[in-house]
Amino acid sequence: MGLAEKLVEAGAPLTARARGLLAASGALVAAGLAAPPAVGAALLSAAAAGFASATVSRLLYTAVHRALHLLRVSWRLERPLVEGRPSTVEVVVENPSMTPLPHVELYDSPPPLFRVHGGRPAAAVTVPAMGRVRLRYTVVPVLGLHRWGDLRLAASDPLGFFRAERVVAGGPVAAVQPRLMPLPRRGLAMPTVLQPGGVSKSGRRGVGTEFMELREYRPGDDIRSVDWKASSRLGKLVVKVFEQESFLNVAIVLDASPSMYRGVVGHTRIEYAARLAVSLAEYLARRGDRYRLYLLPPAEEGFIPRLRVSPWLRGRWSGRYAR
Repeated sequence: MGLAEKLVEAGAPLTARARGLLAASGALVAAGLAAPPAVGAALLSAAAAGFASATVSRLLYTAVHRALHLLRVSWRLERPLVEGRPSTVEVVVENPSMTPLPHVELYDSPPPLFRVHGGRPAAAVTVPAMGRVRLRYTVVPVLGLHRWGDLRLAASDPLGFFRAERVVAGGPVAAVQPRLMPLPRRGLAMPTVLQPGGVSKSGRRGVGTEFMELREYRPGDDIRSVDWKASSRLGKLVVKVFEQESFLNVAIVLDASPSMYRGVVGHTRIEYAARLAVSLAEYLARRGDRYRLYLLPPAEEGFIPRLRVSPWLRGRWSGRYAR
């Protein structure tokens, strides 16, 4: 078994450069044995130098290989992730060992449906001993639940004779929210602080701001509700009756059956329905109304689908829960 095969068997994958060096060193040994003594000694010395370089590189590779497998990798995603909005992804690589890695290649694998918007998910970096480096790039996410692919790391010795590789599996799971559709201007003008009377007409008489009708004055009515102009015109006291305002109780039902997922990504019915549902929830949250989300999941074989129901939501920040 040759030196190259022994090195590979020992767990040191050779690069093309190393194979070329070992092949040249072997050729020098053969030429040195066949050449005259003076020339042969020089050829054998050159061959020995080549083998020595490979051996020293093998020792350096061992330290690089050990440090590469001690690296700690983590992902930091921008929160929240919203479909169509460029978001920054940061990959942090920490080196807890005392061995510096002068040349490490990083290859990240974002979800296949995501579009890389800025930067690149691959880079060659230098990882100092007891230090860290960051790889940043920007993606445009797609609605849904997505998992990151594997992160590949590669490093070599200073001479580039041996190459160590490592695969980090189990990337982060990204939950991408639907984007909000344009809200009505009237909804944007609604107060964001809850009011006792509500902002919707109830159809009942009571305290409110919307005029309903006039009626004849009765003993005990508030004198401030008397319409003096109408009273002088009719010749009798009449009072204004207002429509009582109240909060709405709204049920938002989202169908998630298989037929809703057909079509091109970004333009399926489930995506349009999700955008409409969260936009309506945001509108109701700003008005101060109460609402509830009902999700009808796909039916399993032999089982009736069970509704997933959220609690009653209300308030300015409840739209985040809905999304």
